[in-house]
Amino acid sequence: MSEDLLQRYRDAELDLAELVDVATHLLAGHVPGDARVAPHPDARTVRYYQSLGIVDRPRLDGRRAIYAFRQLAQVVATKLLQGRGYSLAKVQQALAGRTTDQIASAASQALATLPPRPTPPPHLPAAPPPASSGPRALHSVELAPGIAVTIDPTRVSDPEALVRRLAAALATGGTP
Repeated sequence: MSEDLLQRYRDAELDLAELVDVATHLLAGHVPGDARVAPHPDARTVRYYQSLGIVDRPRLDGRRAIYAFRQLAQVVATKLLQGRGYSLAKVQQALAGRTTDQIASAASQALATLPPRPTPPPHLPAAPPPASSGPRALHSVELAPGIAVTIDPTRVSDPEALVRRLAAALATGGTP
C-alpha cells in the first residue's frame, strides 16, 4: 500500500484556507465534478458542512478557527462519498457516530485505491512542525502603544513582512 497522505496531517492545526488547500490537494482529480457537486471543497462548503453537522466545528483560539485532523478527514470523506453519488443526507448518516480513526481509515482506503498523488505543494505544510522539547524563539513587536503582536516564525514564513502589513493596516484602519 502506498504512503497514507492523509495521515501526514494527523497532528495538523490548520486554518480554514489551509484545510481547504490540503483537502483539495488530497482529492485533486479523484472526485468527479458536475453541476451538483464540486470536485473539491471551498471555505463556504466547509462552513455549510459544519452547519449540517457533517464536519465538526473548529476549535477557537481567540478569533482564529483551528481545524484538526478530524475535520480534514471529515471533509475528505464527505467529498469522496459525494463523488460516489451519496447525497449530503446519506453522507451525514454514513459519518454519524464514527470515530476519527474510522473516518480517516475509510477515507485513506478510498484514497489508496486512487492513482498515486504528488507531494503537497510548497506553500502547504507536508506535516506539522515537530514539537520541540525546549522553548521556541518567538518574534514579538510593539505595533503601537498598548498593542503588541507575537509571531511564531515556525508557523509564519516572513514575520517581518507580516509585521509591516499589520502596522500599515493599523495606521490606516484597514485589514492586513
